[in-house]
Amino acid sequence: MIHIRKAISQDKPGELIAKGALREGRHDLVMVVLEDDCLIGCCSMEIEGMRGIINSLYITEGNRNQGIGDGLVRSILYSAQRQNIEWVEVPVTQEIRGLFERIGFKPAREDLKVLQLNLVGFFNACTCCGNDRCDKGC
Repeated sequence: MIHIRKAISQDKPGELIAKGALREGRHDLVMVVLEDDCLIGCCSMEIEGMRGIINSLYITEGNRNQGIGDGLVRSILYSAQRQNIEWVEVPVTQEIRGLFERIGFKPAREDLKVLQLNLVGFFNACTCCGNDRCDKGC
């Protein structure tokens, strides 16, 4: 069974954080994915005031393209929102751009190599169409 949660010291996520590094920075919030007590993924975020920056995302090779990365990113976004983070940014590479865009990240106006997401809008958006207000009654 797959389980996503905040990392604890016994998880030792350092190796996966290093493999999935998108930028250098702190790892203030770290989420891990475990399958049968085996670490198969990790995502880390640096927190600066009301903004979070995803510094690392890694899913082990045999577990990619199964929606695990999507779930892991959504879980770190939820944890960040619970810590009153309003905006999340991620420096993107070609390999991960599609994942973050499917979740709802948009290019930052000043830097096309950075995607950003407003968490307030993200968690209040309609599940069927993504709009803040939906006339379908969702």
